[in-house]
Amino acid sequence: MLFDPNFIVSSPSPSRTLRAHVKAISSIRWNPSGTLLATASRDDAVVLIWDFENSARTPIKQLDHCHGDWINSVAWNDDHWLVTASSDFSLKLWNATSGESKVTFSGHVNSVTGASAAHGVVASACVDGSVKLWTHRGAEITTFVAHTQRANACALLVTLKRAADEEPVEEVTDWAAEMEEHEWKESHEKKRKDRISDRLDHIFLASVGDDGRVVIWEPMVATLEMTLEGHADRVVGLDVGAKGTVASASLDKTLRIWKADPTAPSAKPWHSGPVTALAFVDGGFVVTASRDRTAKVWKYEADQEQARLLCSLEDFTTVVSSVTACPTLRGHFMASSGSLVTSWIVDEQKAAAAEWIYKLDVKSTIRLIHAHPVKAHEASCVMLLIGCSSGDVLLYQLLSGTKTQLHHIKSANGAPPLSTCFDPLERRFTVTFANNSLVHVVAGQPGKCKETTAWLLEAERDPELPEEKQHKLWFPSVCRDQGRSCLRLGDSQGFVHSVNLGLPPKMTKEKLHADEITGIESIRFNSETDMLVTCSKDKKICVWQDRGDRLGKVAEYTCLSSPTCLAASREGNLFAVGDTTGRFQLLRVWTNVRPSD
Repeated sequence: MLFDPNFIVSSPSPSRTLRAHVKAISSIRWNPSGTLLATASRDDAVVLIWDFENSARTPIKQLDHCHGDWINSVAWNDDHWLVTASSDFSLKLWNATSGESKVTFSGHVNSVTGASAAHGVVASACVDGSVKLWTHRGAEITTFVAHTQRANACALLVTLKRAADEEPVEEVTDWAAEMEEHEWKESHEKKRKDRISDRLDHIFLASVGDDGRVVIWEPMVATLEMTLEGHADRVVGLDVGAKGTVASASLDKTLRIWKADPTAPSAKPWHSGPVTALAFVDGGFVVTASRDRTAKVWKYEADQEQARLLCSLEDFTTVVSSVTACPTLRGHFMASSGSLVTSWIVDEQKAAAAEWIYKLDVKSTIRLIHAHPVKAHEASCVMLLIGCSSGDVLLYQLLSGTKTQLHHIKSANGAPPLSTCFDPLERRFTVTFANNSLVHVVAGQPGKCKETTAWLLEAERDPELPEEKQHKLWFPSVCRDQGRSCLRLGDSQGFVHSVNLGLPPKMTKEKLHADEITGIESIRFNSETDMLVTCSKDKKICVWQDRGDRLGKVAEYTCLSSPTCLAASREGNLFAVGDTTGRFQLLRVWTNVRPSD
């Protein structure tokens, strides 16, 4: 049914009722000029085109059997070209005038839930949480891991630029009209001087998902700009205004309007993307890393829970994936970005505040780094563990300006490392890997590496589910418990596993959170008081005390946004938490509390 907005009455009647589909309508979209309406339904993947320049109540064009499964979304590129997205894992580009399919977009590995198109740029959202960007030729430009759950919709806003001294040319609305005129001739692409790809100024891409988040991307530099959180349930609807204003609709019964222009200067010192890692640095500093391609150095006082921004390091060309401090080395930290590990030292007396010292290139994209000093004869050296996206784990010894590779581990299935911790007593690193339950222990000492061990902690099987639907288990966080000399691993289902490293390892586990545990740290106040701090995607930060047979909760803090990482200071009761919105906060645990029952 269509309603005329020019007539405002208490109970408006539709100006027109269209009946042609025989099953549920799954998507409906006007073309940019508002003259054509495209509707898609679940009746054999049919798309109907309706013309409102005349009073006809029948479609002017019917596209039959467009896909091998339901059509979930339709999107106009302009007044003549239409994109469809389907549960058959593909998208297609159609000439709405002739009804011909010109391009099939293949690359998704699950149902495509949403599509958006503008000026020859196509975006698609998928059930697996990913969002892809394509050219109008069907070539995949990039893939964003946008959501932890199903992605429901995406929206594009594309702006163009034109050189000031460019001579006027015959007006062409966009690439699609050019393609239609020249029937996709290869020679046309070679001769065309006014190419849209040369005139793209800015691409604004937003997506929403079942994780309740609205995510804003900067596709031209392949980075996450911001994450908007506030919905209390799945976000199922999305639209972007001409000035970058985002509207999102959720099953929490709210419609939210966001001023989400990523080009606007921020009045806050926070990161503009999620915090990927943070570390306490000796001297009263905290270093935070982010997907916005920056690292920030903050100064805090031991008796306060606030920090001031000291400097922002913006020389990185890709996401800053990890940071690590070297205990006992004042002001010294390392950061990883791309394939490089760079070493920095903080100096408050200098204007730059943090100075670059040296770099290490491992020729592979780095996911995590962890450094720890050890004694080598009469001198101190640094043991540096590097985990790469390729699944490689490298162990280096840094001594007197020289680096020596001690060990190289390759993940059995190529899964990238996810988290690590160091045991200074046993001189061993523990490494966990993404999307599987493999735990690898690397025992190293200056000049050599001892034999490594690896073991699996499998999730409990559900007898009612087939093999392919069994719950997967992985460990996003790990730490060494200072009181019990065991490992604590936070898993993807909200459990904490306590592991004594024997042969075979002995393990117990407890359900502490409702969602994935993204950070875990063991802190010690004195010889008698040991605490465990955890943070989770359920937006909870909890403090636990070991009561022998179980962990007793002594404190709980609810965050506005999901925590992404956690780090504890050497002071014992102070720790820092980063979140998906780019913020971090300092929290302190007091000892005059007792575990709850």
